Formats: sequence, structure tokens, C-alpha cells
Amino acid sequence: MTRPDASAERISSVTKRYGLSVVLALSALLVRLLVCPETLVGPVFLLAVLLSAWLGGMGPGLVAALLAMLAVDYFLLPPKYTLRFNPAELPELLVFFVLAVVVSAWSAIRNPTETWLRRTRDELENRVQERMSELSRSNEQLRAEIAERERVSAELRDSEERFRALSESSLTGIYLIQDGKFRYANPAMARMFGYTVEELVDRLGPLDLVYPDDRPIVAEDIRLRVP
Repeated sequence: MTRPDASAERISSVTKRYGLSVVLALSALLVRLLVCPETLVGPVFLLAVLLSAWLGGMGPGLVAALLAMLAVDYFLLPPKYTLRFNPAELPELLVFFVLAVVVSAWSAIRNPTETWLRRTRDELENRVQERMSELSRSNEQLRAEIAERERVSAELRDSEERFRALSESSLTGIYLIQDGKFRYANPAMARMFGYTVEELVDRLGPLDLVYPDDRPIVAEDIRLRVP
């Protein structure tokens, strides 16, 4: 946006805000003349001042207060239809104007404060929603990882069971050596040396199955150190 456009936008905004204060003050006067009794003069004009300050800010609120005081003086207080006023009415007009200024200031201050609070609340809600979304995504990712691990574990268990079934039904000796001991041996392997699987696994090693004099040769062949 160019600077002339920005200036035009600011002028339009100011015109709308101050024009609103004029419209509200005139509306209050019309309501008073057409509808409201004498006792509601102050509340009607104070409402116009309150709305002007609330919607337009401090400046439009003060304009509405000044216009309300002039309207009351011109149309409602004797002598009517002139801006000259009875000095006896001056305290009442001053009280009305001061009250209107106070109401205008209060409204002008409260409105930005509430707007800021509302914006802060919306920002906090957005942050909470973002954190909840991140937490939900993390939970979904964690569940997916757990499901993947369970799937892999199930596949490993199935593979182990198939291997064990094939190994135990095999007539060929199948074994696994670790740290010089049999960590696994199928029944055919145990029968070859006259042991049970329980006696062989985790208790004996390959060198325990040969004569002591032959152990160096066997150890060299299977690349095991002599215990």
C-alpha cells in the first residue's frame, strides 16, 4: 500500500469515527424529543457518549459529549432554541459534561483493554490448539512406532518359531556357539554326542567334546581360544 492510500484510509477512518459520534448525538436528541420523558434526558445522552467512546475512541466520545451538552442547552433548557443559557442551569450542564467526559474516558480505556484481553485470549487458545495438535501428532507417531515394533517383534517370534520347528525336526546337527559355549543345539546335535539338549546348551562347548590332546587342533580349526 502506498503512502497516499494509507493517508486516505486514515482520513476515512477518522471521518467515520467522528461522524458516528455526531449521528449518535443526533439520534439521542431525536429519541429524547420523540419518545423519552424529561427524567431520561441524562441517560439517553450518556448512552450516546458511551457508544461514541466505545466504538470510536476518546476523541469521538468527547465530541459526542460536547454535542450532547449543546443539544440539551439549545433544545431542552430555557430559553429554548438559543445557545444562551440560564446561569442557574450552568452547574447542571457542567455536571453533565464532566460525567460525560468520565464515561467517555472510561469507555475509551476499557474498549482497547478488552480488545487486548480478547486478542490475548485468542492467541492463547491458538497456542493451546497448536500444542494439542502437536501432541496429537506425537501420540499418533508414537502409536505408529509401537505398532511397527510389535509387528517386527511378531515377525521375529514367527521366524524364531519356524526356525525352531525346522531345526528340531532336522536330522542334521544345528548349533550356535558364543563365548566358547553352545548357546543353541537341536536334538540331532545333542544325540550325536550322547547328551540331551539341556546338558549341552550353556554348559559345554565344542572343546569339551574332544580329547584334551586334540583341543589345540580343534580350537585352531574352529578359531576358538583354548580355555
